[in-house]
Amino acid sequence: MAAVEWLRQSPHVRGTKRRADLARTLSNLGADLAEGGEFAAAVAATEEAVGLYRRALDEKQPSSKRVLAFALHNLGGALTLARDHIRALEATSECVALIRAIATAERDLEQLSVGLTNLALCHLRLGQDCAAVPPANEGVKLLRPLARKSPADRDSQMLKALSTLSAVSARTGAKELALNSQREALTLARRLYAADPERWTDELARHLRNLARRLAAHGLRDEEKRIRSEVAELEVSKNAAVPGTTEQSEPRWRRVGP
Repeated sequence: MAAVEWLRQSPHVRGTKRRADLARTLSNLGADLAEGGEFAAAVAATEEAVGLYRRALDEKQPSSKRVLAFALHNLGGALTLARDHIRALEATSECVALIRAIATAERDLEQLSVGLTNLALCHLRLGQDCAAVPPANEGVKLLRPLARKSPADRDSQMLKALSTLSAVSARTGAKELALNSQREALTLARRLYAADPERWTDELARHLRNLARRLAAHGLRDEEKRIRSEVAELEVSKNAAVPGTTEQSEPRWRRVGP
């Protein structure tokens, strides 16, 4: 907060540089506020950052579109947490459009996949199940070759993309795709859990329960029973362990650097 006020009032920082510094500080402040549960304040900060980036947008500069897209990504996340799902959809849609326009490098393709997965989730939250199908599928398709090249860096995002595709497919009647996507997601959840059990216990349990539901929809009762037994065993081991963090590792927020 102090940095924001200093930038607003400082006579030493003028014009374009001041606006850029203020926008970056506000965007990162919004991410911090959202992570701290101050959702209304996060929305206000990220909205102001988006406004500053939008006014400074240079259509010929990919970097200009990229920082605006990052701010819109944060705004979509803050609006989702504030349960303003219509405006979250609008912000996320604009984020995807901006990244798509410049997506050639790997980092942009990965960010496009992230945005598409978030876009699918925005549609699901609004009950727009059919509209969620294309972005959910495209998000997985874009990320898969990147994840094969660098699984350690992208397993958590691939997990989210596959889980989203499974949920979308289940809601739209594509039961086979829902089951297969959730099986693949569970494989990734197991791998992440093996690397860091304390951090990934809750996520593994969630994906086991999701698979159990998909199995039940297919009438695969024996496998469903085995999976539910594994969930129960995981809960017992969690309760016996020393309490620790079980935060999901996939980053929700994008920080903007200098």
